[in-house]
Amino acid sequence: MSVPTTKIPFHDIIQFGQRTMIWKNLFNVSWILSRFCNYDCSYCWPYAHSKKVDHRPLEVYKKTMDEIKSQARSNGFDKFHFSFSGGEPTAYKDFGELIEHYCSDTAPEYQSLHMTTNLSPGSKWWNKWLEATKGLQRRSITASFHAEFANEQEFGDKCLQLMKAGVYVTINQVMVPEIFEDLYERLERFATRGIN
Repeated sequence: MSVPTTKIPFHDIIQFGQRTMIWKNLFNVSWILSRFCNYDCSYCWPYAHSKKVDHRPLEVYKKTMDEIKSQARSNGFDKFHFSFSGGEPTAYKDFGELIEHYCSDTAPEYQSLHMTTNLSPGSKWWNKWLEATKGLQRRSITASFHAEFANEQEFGDKCLQLMKAGVYVTINQVMVPEIFEDLYERLERFATRGIN
């Protein structure tokens, strides 16, 4: 049921926004690193992926990150949250170094990191990511499962590996109408393994 805008008590509203940004003076960056994805799912929309590698050099990304933080600090922000997506951020060959650069800044009293990823790298890659990000106050991942390319067991194992290390993991499942029931059953299997 919708409420007509004439019934909303605008004079009683103090502020709008995400709680973490209102209460923590948190500077939030949502960064689409590139459109390149190592998967080519039949149902993916053109805006979300590209077969063309379109990453920028690592130094450009580092300088951009440093400039974002510098400008945020000059405007009174001392806490940072960076969220990476794409395409597939882990497909960038220097992504690990970019994350290490982000984490090497020890000046902020709060730093967090989020990624939307297909979890395609192997467990060893994720162990390096876990080590690089262990000093952050919060780490979270939206893990997108794509049955055309991923193995359900391996995907779930990686989710549990990350969760065991304190990473907040949520599975994103694109619900294709023609196979909705199969996908729903898979999500129930993930839930049975303790994965959200």
